[in-house]
Amino acid sequence: MGTKYREHARKIRLSPELLRRNGHVVDPHDHHYLSYIERFNRALDRRDSKFLEKVLADPTHETERHIVAAVLGLKIDPDQPIEPEYLHKWARENTLSL
Repeated sequence: MGTKYREHARKIRLSPELLRRNGHVVDPHDHHYLSYIERFNRALDRRDSKFLEKVLADPTHETERHIVAAVLGLKIDPDQPIEPEYLHKWARENTLSL
């Protein structure tokens, strides 16, 4: 992966400070969120678009969808499915190669 893509990935990497629940920063001891943050960041490192697509497309993963949508700047309802093409369009517009 080139330096340019690493820089873009760093800009959108998740951290507990970026995630908010009901207007409050996520508790640093919330293991569900923290493990998800690690999985999301690893997916970014690997350019694992399938992982991101699966989360965004599955309305049963409400917490995960909220996290991914927040970091991608998407405004979605919890029960609104997102097509994989939408994620790839977002990636192209933000010069990420997923």
